[in-house]
Order: sequence, then C-alpha cells, then structure tokens
Amino acid sequence: RRAMELFTKAQEQGDAMATMWVAVFHFGGGCGFADDQDRARQLAKGVIDQVAELARQGDADAEFFRVYARLFGLGIEPEPNLNLGRIIEALRPVAEKGHPFAQENLAGFYAAAAASEADAAKAAEYARKTIEWFRKAAEQGSARSQAMLGVIYADGRNEGDRNLVDPDPREAVRWYRLAAERGHSGAQYNLGIHYMKGNGVEKDLQQMHSWFEKAAENGLAMAQYNVGVAYNEGRIVKRDYEKAVRWYRLA
Repeated sequence: RRAMELFTKAQEQGDAMATMWVAVFHFGGGCGFADDQDRARQLAKGVIDQVAELARQGDADAEFFRVYARLFGLGIEPEPNLNLGRIIEALRPVAEKGHPFAQENLAGFYAAAAASEADAAKAAEYARKTIEWFRKAAEQGSARSQAMLGVIYADGRNEGDRNLVDPDPREAVRWYRLAAERGHSGAQYNLGIHYMKGNGVEKDLQQMHSWFEKAAENGLAMAQYNVGVAYNEGRIVKRDYEKAVRWYRLA
C-alpha cells in the first residue's frame, strides 16, 4: 500500500515515469491498483513520448515501458497479431539486461506457454525458463517473483494442469518467507498456511496467526476473516469480540 501511495503521489505531480508505472499496474492489476485497462491506456497516452525519449537515452525502466506499450497498446497502437511467441521475443532482450519487472513478466509468459504447449519437450523447456526468469527477478528482490516461486514449489504447478517442477514444500516456504518479509500479503498468508499445516516447516499456530495478521494488516480479505475467527474463537489468541468484529467487518 505504501508503494501504491508513493507512485500515485508522484504520478499526480506529473512524473512521467511514475505515471507509466501506474499505467502498467492498472493494466495488470498490480501493486494494489485496480485492474483498469482503459485508465492504463489513458495515463500512458499522456507520457509515452517522454518515456520513449528516456528509452533512447538508455533508461532501463523506460526501455521496458516502451516495449510493454508497443506490445499491449499503452498510449500507442498495439502490435497486430500478437501471440505468446512474439511477446516472449520482445521482452527477452530487456530481461537479459537485468530489468526485474521484464524478467518477471517474461517468466509469466513462459509459464503460459508451458501450460498451452502440446509438445512435451517444448513444454518442459518453457517450464525451465519460467523458473529461471522468476528466480532472476526474485534474486533482485522482486517480492512478487519470490511469492510466485513459493506458489510453484508448493504444488509444482503454476498455470493449467502441467507440472513446472516437482513439489518442494521447504523450497516453497523459503521463497514465501522472503516475499512475506518484504510485505507481500499473499506470501504472508500462504506462509501462515504452511505453519498451520506443518508443511515444509514445523507446525506452529502462533506463527500461523502472526503471518495471517500481517497479511490482514496489508488488506488481504481472507487473512482478515481468519484473524477475525481467531479472536472470535479464542483458541490461538485471547478471545476478543471487539477485534473479531473489526476484522470481520474489514473482510
């Protein structure tokens, strides 16, 4: 939420790069912003020329935005006949330069390719690329990529019914914890689930509640509901009906 506030404030002050970040987040529903593609395109249209100039000067974020805008029509006309192969081809050069958001997006599109590819050998290669690029972004501190690796290792799947990796609960917990410590609400909640079940970590209901409460404070409705249940039942924490009602109402 703090990041959302900072981006919004900078965007309202006319910062072109912040405006483009807000546009991208609206386009994909990231960083707490509502999924609103019309709003995304409206915002991008006003700053795309400035972004293109910054890209020509070598700005890494601007270079990513220029590629993303061209692919999906943010502020400019989108590429015709767009498909997964073309998206991957366009994003890969920016990702190879080390841009974490490009790496994260590239990983997501490789995951989609792995899920839809009929050829088993190609699907396996796409799955390997999915892990590779999520890991590259995660190692640069991307909480979203860290959380996605947690999801993948938790049950071996990402999109569709195709296995990307063999399930590894301990590895899932490791990545969830990294993302949770960076404030990712979904990772905080999922880490709490692992503590509840003793899956990949020793069962600890106090730790479960602690991570649920952090996720609840970050606005995750399911976590808010579960924290409400905990205060209502009084088995894990001291019963407190006022807190229970507060969390139920927020959820």
